[in-house]
Amino acid sequence: MKELVWEIFKKTGDIRYYLLSKKTRKVEAIVVNETNYSESSKILGLYTKELGLISVISKGCKRLKSPLRVGSSKLAYGEYIISYKSEGLSTLVS
Repeated sequence: MKELVWEIFKKTGDIRYYLLSKKTRKVEAIVVNETNYSESSKILGLYTKELGLISVISKGCKRLKSPLRVGSSKLAYGEYIISYKSEGLSTLVS
């Protein structure tokens, strides 16, 4: 699976495929906290059944055409794909 995703990344250059080739997880979560990080990003507090409360960075979610815009608002519930790090800030992929 990881090899296939890596090949797609090399052909398309889409960063989401690169992140999927790394340590990613699909989690069901609710956004309990949001903090503005930069002009176009937020740091979110996600509460999951599997991992508990984790912090993720949602890069570019404040842009009007961002696919992460709706899922990065407070009390949003859904399935998220994250590039998980046990220590530090994880990254929201989709």
